Amino acid sequence: MDYIESKIKGTSLTKTEEKIASYFLEHKNQFCFKTATDLALDIGVSDTSIIRFVRTLGFNGYADFQKHMKENIVQQISESGSPLQRHKKAIERGHISNMAGELLMTTLENLNKTYDKIDMGVIETITNVLIKSRNKYIVGFGGTASVAHFMENKLGCFLPNCQGIFHADVAAVHRIADITEKDCIVLFTFPRYTEMALSLVEIAQRKKAEIIVITDKITCPVAFYADIVLTAYVQTMGFCNSYIAPLWIADLIILAASEKNTGSEGRIELIDKYVNKHKLY
Repeated sequence: MDYIESKIKGTSLTKTEEKIASYFLEHKNQFCFKTATDLALDIGVSDTSIIRFVRTLGFNGYADFQKHMKENIVQQISESGSPLQRHKKAIERGHISNMAGELLMTTLENLNKTYDKIDMGVIETITNVLIKSRNKYIVGFGGTASVAHFMENKLGCFLPNCQGIFHADVAAVHRIADITEKDCIVLFTFPRYTEMALSLVEIAQRKKAEIIVITDKITCPVAFYADIVLTAYVQTMGFCNSYIAPLWIADLIILAASEKNTGSEGRIELIDKYVNKHKLY
């Protein structure tokens, strides 16, 4: 991205090209998945203007430009490092006395950035999907399983047929094989993405179920299949992702759905009766 940004800053652009450049700087990742025609319609310019713009930046054409963008995204993902690499960096950083404060600042930054991108209209759409869907498959593997389990458990208090899938094995395929166009899947997935997550959304798309993905960026592999994508920041000081921001999104969806689904009082009372009886707090 830095290469393209520097080219934009160092190149004399026409007014139309400046309009395209401004759109690019605000929606970089979308250029990987949209055709020149789609972008032209979004920006309000001609296809020719898009092609002329990328050639002005030194690319042979739009396909060459897209290839560069995709390669750059792959490099960014690889540079984020494996858990072992991040663990080594944490050891090198040291300063254990400042750890609590630094971790707090990192966590708050994740929450603030995630909050800034939240569209409550999208949250309302998700709640409508959850309420109308016959079955709700809540999916998360590895570290994200904790977030998916929380959401499945709490939604199940007032919405029927919430099914959690937390293990990336053949049982996950067996469970999702029964999904239909009357159902939905909510998938939490963050680096390093699992192949199983991609397989499940492929099945869900084939069965015409509604697909909701909560991930770190719209360029993640499964986002391409999603009807709705929400992004959450999971940056961390340590060797694994921080799931506090995704958990906040899950909690927000649960709250919104509980307020919208006003006919669940009887279900909640029944569950609460036996929770109290058996002290299942």
